[in-house]
Amino acid sequence: MRKFPIIAACLALCLAMVLPAVAAAEPLKLQTRAAWTMEITAPTEVKPNQKFTIKVTDAKDDTPVQGATIYLMLRYQQFHPGPAENYIRPGLTTTKLGVTDKNGELKTSIPDEGMYFLVAEKDDVYSKFFPITVAEFSGEITFSASKQVFNRGEKVFLTLKNDSDSDLTLNYGAPWEITRPNGIKIYEPISTQALITLEPGEEKTWTWDQKDQDGNQVKPGVYIATIETSAGSFTTKFCVSGLRADKSKRNPEPSMEGKNPFRDVTGKAIWGDPHILHLYRKGILEGKNGDRFDPDGTLTRAEFLAMLMRAAGIEPEPNEGEDVFPDVSPNHWAYTYVYRAREMGILTPEEYPKGFGPDIPITRLEMCVMTVRALGLEDEAAENAGIELGFDDDDDIPLIYGGHVGVMVDWGVITGYPDNTFRPNRTATRREAAVIIYRVMEED
Repeated sequence: MRKFPIIAACLALCLAMVLPAVAAAEPLKLQTRAAWTMEITAPTEVKPNQKFTIKVTDAKDDTPVQGATIYLMLRYQQFHPGPAENYIRPGLTTTKLGVTDKNGELKTSIPDEGMYFLVAEKDDVYSKFFPITVAEFSGEITFSASKQVFNRGEKVFLTLKNDSDSDLTLNYGAPWEITRPNGIKIYEPISTQALITLEPGEEKTWTWDQKDQDGNQVKPGVYIATIETSAGSFTTKFCVSGLRADKSKRNPEPSMEGKNPFRDVTGKAIWGDPHILHLYRKGILEGKNGDRFDPDGTLTRAEFLAMLMRAAGIEPEPNEGEDVFPDVSPNHWAYTYVYRAREMGILTPEEYPKGFGPDIPITRLEMCVMTVRALGLEDEAAENAGIELGFDDDDDIPLIYGGHVGVMVDWGVITGYPDNTFRPNRTATRREAAVIIYRVMEED
């Protein structure tokens, strides 16, 4: 990737959402600089109104930084509710939490639940964005995977938390199993018949290496982990992505070989036409009308999402009659894809609070965000929020999604235009989408 320092921006950026009134909201003017010069240390998860300490240190020598202002911003922004070409992105809203003391520390709290970023500023230099989640104490027993989408071969961490008031007993050797949604058992660890007790406030984590009972890598798709305890059974659902697992392994350019059902995919456009045919033969995309693909036409959000899910091997969820977004009814052709994508965190209600807009043309930025999540790289993108990408229109790329664009560029999936612009709000063509999907696929 070109540069991975931090940021270019002056905040003609994101979020029309309201941040908690910890202090008076005020603009944070992030300037272009060569590198992050400060680091933030803080808990990654806190409860609402819980007092916690943020520490800011110099990135070079780890000395405390006094007088650094700490800002809070939401981790997600609302994507445009209509045609992207006419969309004016609202300015980024930030909330000032306070200023660090002589030890480089600030004791503070955040009142509202949500997923945020912390960033420190002093004398026009800044820290790397620090992801933090504010969540209420559940008071219950919870069982969860470390994330919702995993790349193939990546370790899956399963954690049982006892936030109840009573002790919890379970079989230490084999208290859990992995199954597919159809109930077929994939893996169960060998039991030692030893018992373990989790007292209130304790937790236990196990690791699954994505291998089945015979030691083979499991196929892409959705999996369910179930744990048996003295308080009953608990489950968590996650998926294994079938997209590329190695960013250094680039797919070879496809050829125009094989049956061609599209009269407007002639092979004259070497960039895109072979990719379209390849995806068609794989059953990942379809034509638009009869024998036409319309490669230079726009692609809707739902169309791109369906292509992405098929390429990733993430099965759509059977129609259960639930409204996943107010504008996506069970009668919509892409309902099952949208349902599964929201369940797996590829789509979030925070980004589409008024509806998904399934038939709205998708932008290049949205393609980056969805694809990064389908690759299982959302955490990596969050860690690199605010990076300077080196495009002449970096200011048009929301700070909080800079890491998503950066991951896509780093993986060789998407590039800028010849004039060194990225154009995040430009609607994507069907040809562009086919090339992106091909580049993230795991080719045999």
